[in-house]
Amino acid sequence: MLKDSRYQQNFFSSHYNCIAVGYAGGKGKYYHYWTVWLLDIPGPAAADTRAQYEEKVLELVNKERAARGLRPLQWDEELRKVARAKSEDMRDRNYFAHDSPTYGSLAEMLSTFGVKYRFAGENLAAGQKTPQEVVAGWMNSDGHRENILNPRFTHLGVGYADGGGKYFYYWTQIFVER
Repeated sequence: MLKDSRYQQNFFSSHYNCIAVGYAGGKGKYYHYWTVWLLDIPGPAAADTRAQYEEKVLELVNKERAARGLRPLQWDEELRKVARAKSEDMRDRNYFAHDSPTYGSLAEMLSTFGVKYRFAGENLAAGQKTPQEVVAGWMNSDGHRENILNPRFTHLGVGYADGGGKYFYYWTQIFVER
C-alpha cells in the first residue's frame, strides 16, 4: 500500500493528525481485512495561536470598518482578558449565552474585572474554527454587524477558547467606548 504514490500522498500529509487502523480475520478467498482511517481531529490551540487568532479578528473587523469609512478600533489587553475569560467559561461550563452563570451580564463582568467604559457591547460565536469564519458569520448577522460597525466603539478585546464543550470553538468580542 505505501509503495503506491496515491497512498503516500495521503498517508504522509500534514492535514491529518490521527490514524485509526482496524483489522478483522475472515473466511474465504480474502482472509485478512484491513481498514485505515486518516483523520484531522481538532485539539486545543497553543497559546500563541490563540493570541494570533484574537488579533486577526481585530484586523478583519478593522477592514470591515475601513471599507465603510469608520475609524479603526484600538486593541485593548484588558478587554482581551475579559473576553477570553468569557470564552473559557462558556467552554468549561458548556453553555452559550450572553449571561454567564459565573460572571453574570456583560456589565457585571466588566465591573468584576474593573473595566472602565462609557458604552459596551458583546458578540459571541461558537463552532467557527478560524477568525475568517467567525468574522464572516458576525458580518452576516444584523445584530453582530451593528456592533462591529458601531461608530461609538473605540476599543476591542477578543477572546478565543477551544478544546471542549458542545461547540469546541468559542469566541467573544467585547467592544467599549472609552
